[in-house]
Amino acid sequence: MASDGLPALLKGWVDRVWNHGFAYGVRPSRLSGKRLLWLGLAGGAEDTFVKGGVHGLLEHHLTAGISRYCGAEDATVHVAYDTIDNGADALEAAEAALNDFLAAPIRA
Repeated sequence: MASDGLPALLKGWVDRVWNHGFAYGVRPSRLSGKRLLWLGLAGGAEDTFVKGGVHGLLEHHLTAGISRYCGAEDATVHVAYDTIDNGADALEAAEAALNDFLAAPIRA
């Protein structure tokens, strides 16, 4: 991932799906008051992404740059790392993150 933005596939998806009139540009936004979980899979080890600052950048783009801009104040980012070498463990981590998100109280 380039240090100045989202991975290309994710950016393309956001550009096509989170568009004007759906995610922003109307008030109140259709996403106001919604809870969002951004759940991603990464092939590499977590320390590589954290040390390089990529995880923090990705989290900031998804929570502040997209979610809050579109009116969703309660957004969480979880990345399941090391999916290539430990795919089963990564999927279990992703499932646990989803279950935690669903069980957590809504933040105001």
